[in-house]
Amino acid sequence: MQYDEVYEALAALYLRLGGYFVTGLILHSERKGQNKGEIDWLAVRHPFHAQEARGVAAPEFLGLKHGLTDVILCEVKSSNRGFNKSTRKPESVEDALHWAGVFSDDQVATVTRQFLPLLEDDARYDVGREGVTEGGVRVRPLLCCPSLSVDDTKRWCLTGDEIMRFLDECLDPAKAPLTCRRKYGYELWGQSFEDVVRWVKERRKDKPPTVAELLNHLTNLEKSR
Repeated sequence: MQYDEVYEALAALYLRLGGYFVTGLILHSERKGQNKGEIDWLAVRHPFHAQEARGVAAPEFLGLKHGLTDVILCEVKSSNRGFNKSTRKPESVEDALHWAGVFSDDQVATVTRQFLPLLEDDARYDVGREGVTEGGVRVRPLLCCPSLSVDDTKRWCLTGDEIMRFLDECLDPAKAPLTCRRKYGYELWGQSFEDVVRWVKERRKDKPPTVAELLNHLTNLEKSR
């Protein structure tokens, strides 16, 4: 598994455990053999999502608001870079919002105009996290940089320390409530997540998990196969 694949898997797993439906999205082009770009993860969390048996609260980082459908356009990076140029184009945002199916045509145009400034490199943390709300639906742009820590960036960015904190809280068998046992077949998580979930659950618990440790484990695991 390449590092970029691991980073994408970590972002998707974080959002999935946070209550989001998660999918990648290719932005199609009218030109043969080309595309406009892609959204690494388009994530949607519905307003009445609940999974109380797990005994895990939604991450404070996500800043969820009661009663809103939450849509996140997530781009995964290996370093502290901004959104791709293709993602910042109005037609790319419009295509993604049309695909999500949560706005009318008129609303898509309105939301896109308000959303585009949030993709710029100088977008403030609080502005990006707040996003754009229209008709009970909130849309937000999220950069995910698992190789970074929270002190490495000033914008709303999902970093490695927050990812690993939440994964550990959700998956560590020692922290499981009586209503949600956490020991079952790892293959149920699917190929993208199985090795990550196995490591989080079985690793030594003498210190908090880190992305660097996970990468080292996956590298050694690949060599042994």
